[in-house]
Amino acid sequence: MYLLAFSTLLHTAAFAQQAAYKLEPRAISDLEYGQVVMLEGTADAEGDRYYLEDLNIRQPVSVTLLTQSAEHDLRLILSKYQYDETEKEGFTKGKVRLTLETRTQGEMKIQVKSPEASRTYQLLVWIGDEVLPKMAPVIISMQDYEMDSQNGEASDGFGGTVLWVIAILLGGILALLGVMVFRGNR
Repeated sequence: MYLLAFSTLLHTAAFAQQAAYKLEPRAISDLEYGQVVMLEGTADAEGDRYYLEDLNIRQPVSVTLLTQSAEHDLRLILSKYQYDETEKEGFTKGKVRLTLETRTQGEMKIQVKSPEASRTYQLLVWIGDEVLPKMAPVIISMQDYEMDSQNGEASDGFGGTVLWVIAILLGGILALLGVMVFRGNR
């Protein structure tokens, strides 16, 4: 029993040491669209943890990790709910810059780890402005409808060309069935 309580206490103490820092993006004058967070840190095997809040699915998010040398192997991990659940990841081995792009709703978690030795890095997180889809209105005015009907998109109350083709085909099928029924009665 003491062993279980001691292991739980150790696990809780280890988890408490893994602090996560909230990133607060800000608009800067040199940036035309979106907001940005820039920071510098030193990652080890345990990693540095960050999180963003209040993201919208319509906002693009780009996370860029910069290392001092292409020989430094750093791991960038993006997660949605838990830090131990990887949604997207990448490694900087052989390159100085790594960028991961995503969209998400709510919160997003970011980790930077160095499986080798302690390595210095720079992290740049860009959150774009909302990209709203262009949608045609569902309800149109009678004037717009009449203009569309004059352009051939709708007829003057009797339906479009497709409706007429369907009606003719159904009439032909009914005529064929009628002929078959009358021939069967003889």
